[in-house]
Amino acid sequence: MKKAMIYFKYFLSLSIISSLNAQSFKGSASYDIKLAEDVFYFEGTLDFTSQESSFTFKKYEKSRWTRENEQEFKSQTIFTDSLGFAVYHEINKNDLTIRAFCKEANPIIYKDSVNFNWKLLNSEESIIQGVACKKAFVNFRGREYVAWYASSIPLNIGPWKFFGLPGLILQVTDKKGDVSILIKSLNFEKINSKIKKELVGMSMSKKEFNDCLDKEWIKYYNKNNAAIVRIQAEFPDLEITNNNLSKERSSTEIDYKN
Repeated sequence: MKKAMIYFKYFLSLSIISSLNAQSFKGSASYDIKLAEDVFYFEGTLDFTSQESSFTFKKYEKSRWTRENEQEFKSQTIFTDSLGFAVYHEINKNDLTIRAFCKEANPIIYKDSVNFNWKLLNSEESIIQGVACKKAFVNFRGREYVAWYASSIPLNIGPWKFFGLPGLILQVTDKKGDVSILIKSLNFEKINSKIKKELVGMSMSKKEFNDCLDKEWIKYYNKNNAAIVRIQAEFPDLEITNNNLSKERSSTEIDYKN
């Protein structure tokens, strides 16, 4: 993944950035994001004002999106649509509204209450995409994350479900290397505007959604194994495996009950 220096649509001095909370503005940040269940990176967009934010990713015009890399023998099929996956957040609240998919052509909306107990490591600094950042650490639903945030951009928002730091979150990685999120660009406009919420889908609880994902994964796992048995019976001289496919689905939120 190429790293490009961060680009600002308008030149923003520190004094302008520091006064953002007192002004009417709308911003947009572009990220590359790969969650634990993903094989590839996807483009994500964080739209925000001083009152709310919306992170969208995995948008596609069709209900089934198959990405492949034949050279590396990689493939991933995503159920989505033109609105994609979304995380909507009202600033200074812990409640999120999530739009995601369990089955094809079946968008789901669920509420998620999130509480990040960030540990700030102010002694550690780094330059992320040309911006000076400070380091923070958090345990969140079974994973240990490191985040880099820009205190010079005093917005307590970030990509995906992450928020709550004293500055815009530019990068997030987990200790295992399964999750990777990195900002690519950031734009500000001095306008009075609201975030366009396109949270269309069937409502259910977070537990119901994760139960649905578990059931669909077991169906896929069993179907895959049945296909292997069938092909092996037809071609007994071939050695066919499931490439160590786990019966447990890969998930960014290992402990999704909390």
